[in-house]
Amino acid sequence: MAEHPASLRVTPALRPSPGGTSLREAFHIAGASGASDDKHFATAECNDACGDTGNAEAWVRLTRCVAEI
Repeated sequence: MAEHPASLRVTPALRPSPGGTSLREAFHIAGASGASDDKHFATAECNDACGDTGNAEAWVRLTRCVAEI
Protein backbone atom coordinates (compact mmCIF):
# COMPACT_ATOMS: atom_id res chain seq x y z
CA MET A 1 0.00 0.00 0.00
CA ALA A 2 1.38 3.41 -0.95
CA GLU A 3 2.13 5.89 1.77
CA HIS A 4 1.03 9.48 1.49
CA PRO A 5 3.95 11.76 2.34
CA ALA A 6 1.86 14.79 3.22
CA SER A 7 -1.61 15.46 4.48
CA LEU A 8 -3.91 18.33 3.70
CA ARG A 9 -4.89 20.52 6.61
CA VAL A 10 -7.59 23.10 6.27
CA THR A 11 -7.14 26.20 8.38
CA PRO A 12 -10.15 27.43 10.37
CA ALA A 13 -10.52 30.36 7.97
CA LEU A 14 -11.04 27.95 5.06
CA ARG A 15 -13.36 25.44 6.71
CA PRO A 16 -16.85 25.23 5.23
CA SER A 17 -19.23 27.83 6.55
CA PRO A 18 -22.96 27.35 7.12
CA GLY A 19 -23.68 29.75 4.25
CA GLY A 20 -21.59 27.76 1.78
CA THR A 21 -19.01 30.50 1.23
CA SER A 22 -16.07 28.10 0.96
CA LEU A 23 -17.96 25.84 -1.41
CA ARG A 24 -19.07 28.78 -3.53
CA GLU A 25 -15.51 30.08 -3.73
CA ALA A 26 -14.31 26.63 -4.81
CA PHE A 27 -16.75 26.81 -7.72
CA HIS A 28 -15.50 30.31 -8.56
CA ILE A 29 -11.93 28.95 -8.69
CA ALA A 30 -13.17 26.16 -10.95
CA GLY A 31 -14.57 28.82 -13.29
CA ALA A 32 -18.31 28.58 -12.62
CA SER A 33 -18.79 32.36 -12.30
CA GLY A 34 -17.40 35.49 -10.77
CA ALA A 35 -18.80 36.71 -7.47
CA SER A 36 -20.68 39.51 -9.20
CA ASP A 37 -22.24 37.00 -11.62
CA ASP A 38 -23.79 34.76 -8.95
CA LYS A 39 -27.56 34.62 -9.03
CA HIS A 40 -29.06 34.00 -5.61
CA PHE A 41 -32.32 32.13 -5.22
CA ALA A 42 -35.43 33.04 -3.26
CA THR A 43 -35.72 29.50 -1.89
CA ALA A 44 -33.20 26.77 -1.17
CA GLU A 45 -35.47 23.87 -2.09
CA CYS A 46 -33.88 21.03 -4.04
CA ASN A 47 -36.85 20.64 -6.38
CA ASP A 48 -36.78 24.28 -7.56
CA ALA A 49 -34.97 25.37 -10.72
CA CYS A 50 -31.54 26.68 -9.82
CA GLY A 51 -30.02 28.37 -12.84
CA ASP A 52 -27.45 27.42 -15.41
CA THR A 53 -24.02 25.79 -15.15
CA GLY A 54 -22.27 29.15 -15.09
CA ASN A 55 -23.73 30.09 -11.71
CA ALA A 56 -21.69 29.09 -8.64
CA GLU A 57 -24.83 29.33 -6.49
CA ALA A 58 -26.47 26.64 -8.65
CA TRP A 59 -23.48 24.34 -8.07
CA VAL A 60 -23.61 24.96 -4.32
CA ARG A 61 -27.30 24.04 -4.30
CA LEU A 62 -26.71 20.93 -6.40
CA THR A 63 -23.92 19.81 -4.07
CA ARG A 64 -26.06 20.33 -0.98
CA CYS A 65 -29.04 18.53 -2.50
CA VAL A 66 -26.94 15.54 -3.56
CA ALA A 67 -25.40 15.42 -0.07
CA GLU A 68 -28.90 15.19 1.44
CA ILE A 69 -29.88 12.12 -0.58
